[in-house]
Amino acid sequence: MRRTIDMGGSWEFYPLYGTVCDTSLPDELPEAESITVPSGWKAPGIALRDFNPGDIYGYPGRWNDADTGVLRRRVHISAEPGERVFLNAEGVAQRCALYVGARHICDHDEMFLPLHADITDGIADGEAEITFVCTSFESTTLTSGSVKTTGLTGSWFGSNLRGIWGDISLEILPQSHISDLAIRCSVRRGEISVLPELSDAPDGARMHYEVLDGERAVQWIKNGAQPTDRVAKLLKTAGIQ
Repeated sequence: MRRTIDMGGSWEFYPLYGTVCDTSLPDELPEAESITVPSGWKAPGIALRDFNPGDIYGYPGRWNDADTGVLRRRVHISAEPGERVFLNAEGVAQRCALYVGARHICDHDEMFLPLHADITDGIADGEAEITFVCTSFESTTLTSGSVKTTGLTGSWFGSNLRGIWGDISLEILPQSHISDLAIRCSVRRGEISVLPELSDAPDGARMHYEVLDGERAVQWIKNGAQPTDRVAKLLKTAGIQ
C-alpha cells in the first residue's frame, strides 16, 4: 500500500556565511535556527515603498548574506520489510546535495524540476536524519567582463532563491511498484495508451487496469485483454473509439 508523509513545516537551518558553490556536508555546523519549509531563506530584494512582498516569514536580514545553507529534519518512518522509501521534492534551489545521516544520496542542480530519490538504504531502525545542503550555481566571467551564472535561474526569482521552495514528502512503496506512468492519447487513431514502468517486478508480472464510470469501477481489464461492449461504449462516449 502506497503511503505518504508530508515533510513540510519547521526544519533546522544552518546558514553558512562565506561558503559558495559547495554542497559537501560540513564537519561542524553553527547553532541551529528554524526555517519553514517550503520557503527560501533569502528575500527576493524587491520592495515597494515600505512593503517587501518576499518577506513572508520575517527571516533575519543576515540570512541574505548566506549563499549556502544546511536544512535538516529528523523523521520516524514506519516501513515494513521489503518496502522502499522515496523522497519527493518539488523544488530545491539552486543546487543541492541530499544526505540521509552521513550517506550521500544524490546531487540535484535543476531548481525548477522535481527531485525523486530512493533513501531506503540510509534509514536505520525506522529513523532518518534528512539533510539538504543548498548552495549557488557556479558562475563564469565572459570576455566582456560580465559575470553569468552557469545554471538556469530564469529570472530574479531564481537568481536570489535558496532552499527548499516546493512541496516535499516521503513516499513508502512496496518493493514491486509502479515507478512511472504515462498516458498517451491519439485523437487521430481514437486511442488511449497506458504506459507503466514497473520496479522490482517478479518474472511474469502482468498489469491490470480498472475502468471507472465516475467513482464506480465497471471492469478490470487484464493486460492485453479487450474491453467489453459496455466499457467500449463508455470510452466512445468520452470520444475514444
